[in-house]
Formats: sequence, C-alpha cells, structure tokens
Amino acid sequence: MTAITSIKDTLSLDILALLNEKLSQTPDLAENLTITTFFDAQGLACPMPLLKAKIALRQVASGDSLYLLASDKNSQKDLVAYCQKNDLSVHTWLSGDDAMPIFHFIISKP
Repeated sequence: MTAITSIKDTLSLDILALLNEKLSQTPDLAENLTITTFFDAQGLACPMPLLKAKIALRQVASGDSLYLLASDKNSQKDLVAYCQKNDLSVHTWLSGDDAMPIFHFIISKP
C-alpha cells in the first residue's frame, strides 16, 4: 500500500486526483514522500491553518509528511515561513481559481 492510498479514505476523490497529478509531475518528490497525516483547513481564516498544521504535525513521525489544504491566501506565507524557521521541508502549489483558491502543502519532518 502506498502512502497516498493509506490516506485515501480521508481525502475526497477530487483532492486525491489533484495530489496524485502533482506527484506524477514531480517524481523526485513522490519517491521520497510518505504522507501519513492529512488536514483540510479550507474555510479557516488566518492564523487557523497554521495552528492546525502545528497540531497535526505532532502526529507526524520523522521522515513522514503532512498533507494540508487551505483556502486563506495568508496561509501560503505563514506556513512557508513557519516551515523555514523550524527546518521542515515544504512543497506547495495552488489549484482552483481566483474566486476559490486551494493552497496545497506537503510538510515533511526531517
């Protein structure tokens, strides 16, 4: 079982398809990635996505990753800065449109 299918029950099929598409476009990322935790922070205003990420990261073991979704535009800057400050690896991308953006984050612990 791959890391992606292990969280399949938690993710909607649309989000899972977007995640698999992104990982297929970046094979180096996919090879070194084990997503063990997922949190959907869409609809939460800043600073809640960051706070929820901090809590979710408590469940992530060293070498594993958190997949987080957010819709607040400030979350991009906040989460990336937090990861840089705490020596966490972060991969981020945007899907959706200007009216309903979805920010995707894969945050990995060293």
